[in-house]
Amino acid sequence: MSIFMLEKALWDLGDDPHKAAAYRENPNGYLDNYILTDRERNQVINLEVDQMADDGVSTLLTLMVYIMIRGTESFPDYLRKMGQEIPA
Repeated sequence: MSIFMLEKALWDLGDDPHKAAAYRENPNGYLDNYILTDRERNQVINLEVDQMADDGVSTLLTLMVYIMIRGTESFPDYLRKMGQEIPA
């Protein structure tokens, strides 16, 4: 499995506000523009950042997208998903 297309889909979310809006409105429709496996599609739709990282996706991309979609207040949730301790 190549992670190029998955990383491209994530990068485009951060690079183009129109694409981010399209994702928020219809994640499946947004992902139709990329050749992804069912597993990869589900990872993006459900923001399974831990699985993406396990598959070799850049954690900088996963963090960028998670916070962009869920908001900056979601950072502790991101850390938990990644198996990290929450700073005091």
